[in-house]
Amino acid sequence: MQLKEYCASERGRQRAIAEKIGIAYAYMNQIVTGHRPIPIEYCARIELATDGEVTRQEMRPDDWHKIWPELAGYTMTELSVEVITKSHKVQATVLRMLADKSQHEIALMLGVDDATVSRWKSDERGLLKAARMIAACGGKVVDEDAVVVNAEEYRLMCRISAEYFGRQADR
Repeated sequence: MQLKEYCASERGRQRAIAEKIGIAYAYMNQIVTGHRPIPIEYCARIELATDGEVTRQEMRPDDWHKIWPELAGYTMTELSVEVITKSHKVQATVLRMLADKSQHEIALMLGVDDATVSRWKSDERGLLKAARMIAACGGKVVDEDAVVVNAEEYRLMCRISAEYFGRQADR
């Protein structure tokens, strides 16, 4: 579906998308009416804001395959295999997290209706698309009480722990 068609299908959609992706309504209006091209950096945000109804391929029909090669269905590179593998882990984590909360709690946290959450949860394609986008961007989904450190910090903590326990064993 084209962005203009999507925004015209329901009153207030254009303003809602502008708010979700963090741009001014006037700027969004220029994009929707075709007075400005859709900037590359907004394409993934718009795809998420529209729950995948407007895709990056539709927004950038001439060059999407150069910008996001992992979305191209005709090649299965190592990167896309890795992204798909990661996306399944992201999807599983999200489904587990969703199972721990009620639909109403999730709706309150996101500022949407309970019915919207129900629709999102039942649309596995949408969840899989979101998981693939998160994985393609190198993102991870973790529990809210998890502590995330980068690889270098992790190696440093392991080395310090090994040295500490080595000294304890020598005593």
